Amino acid sequence: MGNENDMKNGKQDLITGQDNAFIDNELIKYEITGWKEINETLKWLDKRFTLIGEGPVLIKNASFIDEEHKIDRIIVGPVGVILLEVRAYSGKIIIDKYGNWRRKTAGLGWVGETNPLQDTRRHEKLIKSILPDDIPVKSILCLSDNSIIIKGIENTPLDIVKCDLLVEKIENMAMTMDENFRWLSDQKIADVASLIEKYIV
Repeated sequence: MGNENDMKNGKQDLITGQDNAFIDNELIKYEITGWKEINETLKWLDKRFTLIGEGPVLIKNASFIDEEHKIDRIIVGPVGVILLEVRAYSGKIIIDKYGNWRRKTAGLGWVGETNPLQDTRRHEKLIKSILPDDIPVKSILCLSDNSIIIKGIENTPLDIVKCDLLVEKIENMAMTMDENFRWLSDQKIADVASLIEKYIV
């Protein structure tokens, strides 16, 4: 949960002047609760979908890029591979027409947030480097705090959903697939999951 370019202690946010360590501490408060909500929700996912691991996993494909990358949740199902990028934001999020993210929280006011788009695209490329070309890879940005208010979703290509609608979103993804797409069989789902697991470190 959270982006890979974590804010460093002692550096200040360029917009607010807030110490980033203080901002990080606020996010940490929601970390445990956020994962509890995500895992509880995913228990109700249709059994045709396979969850890889019990939480975030580290993936490394040295032949593609010699780095480990944390992916919050990996799901394999009839529509292919679904990568969850989880954020434990609270308060209010605004995405402006330039794709900039800002978050308003109690006590901190408005703070700048790293756009999650870079993380999602990087993870998609990593997983695609492992799989055959005919396996679709899609991402969902899941907000674990259902009370959050988000405006400007039309200003991002990200597929964003709150935790309480996550299962509904995943199970209905077939509606967004090309009409010529052939659903993955149970055996194919198992093979794809097994292949990805080989790259867990």
